[in-house]
Amino acid sequence: MRDRLKAIREAAAPLAEAAGEKPRAVPGFVASLRAVRESSSEASTTPQPVFDGKVAVVAITRHGVALAGKIVRALPGAQLHVPEKFGAQAEGEVPDAVQTYAGKTGDQLGRLFGEVDAIVAIFSLGALVRLIAPHLKSKESDPAVVVLDEEGRFVI
Repeated sequence: MRDRLKAIREAAAPLAEAAGEKPRAVPGFVASLRAVRESSSEASTTPQPVFDGKVAVVAITRHGVALAGKIVRALPGAQLHVPEKFGAQAEGEVPDAVQTYAGKTGDQLGRLFGEVDAIVAIFSLGALVRLIAPHLKSKESDPAVVVLDEEGRFVI
């Protein structure tokens, strides 16, 4: 795996050099968001939002809530959606951006599908696919969906 990543970086280096940029490794999703925000603030004195649509970050485990708090802090206006049992922990992470729900996560995702522009889910990709499948309509109207593992190392 490490050899493949090295080969990809080496292949991308000439493209970055042609664009006048120096390639750099940015580990993890939160670090990537931070790098985008830093580069946009370097380019102008007024920081530009990374994404100006409504973002729902959904976490269903204790470790997921901790990572979700970091993501919500990195995305202005994002809301953290957690089961009621993790409400207190989520409030500790991002006090003014938490919405708790009772019941099934699939029902919550169905509701969010019609209300937000993007969903960041911090749980299994397989589970997410099964939960959103009934709500998919078209790529023009469905929200963007990003899935992370609980450590924030892998993003799909």
